[in-house]
Formats: sequence, structure tokens, C-alpha cells
Amino acid sequence: MLPSEGRAIAYVFGFTPNWHPDWGGLLHFFNAEGGMVDTFFPKNNTLSLFDVNLPHSVSYVTPFAKYPRYSITGWFNII
Repeated sequence: MLPSEGRAIAYVFGFTPNWHPDWGGLLHFFNAEGGMVDTFFPKNNTLSLFDVNLPHSVSYVTPFAKYPRYSITGWFNII
């Protein structure tokens, strides 16, 4: 949990049909040494939940993507 903000769990709700991985927008997870250990692919009507303490990033979405990438993101807080 990030103590300063109370964030514990992050969520990404995807609304992207027909997405191709070459277009980017992939959610990557890393280990403590900075090596990539997992990747989530944007899919339509999919909810992803993860610990905010896991190092993560989203890859660049290319300008040649045929469709927009839509998602809703946020956090669940521990008070």
C-alpha cells in the first residue's frame, strides 16, 4: 500500500475490442531487478486488479493503431 495516498489495489477496466499487441497499450509488470515478469493484453469487458506496490507500466500506444484504446483506471483505498 502507498501510505501517503491509502492506495492498495489498482484496477483497469478495458473496453477495447479488436486490439492488436503491435499497437502497444500493454500493461507490464516487473520484478525488483527490473525484469519484465508478466504482461496484460487490452481486452474488451475485462477487469484487471493488482497490488499497487508491484512495479508496472503501460507501453506506448502507436499512432498507427487502427482503433482507440479505451479503459477506466483507479484505485481501491484502505482507510
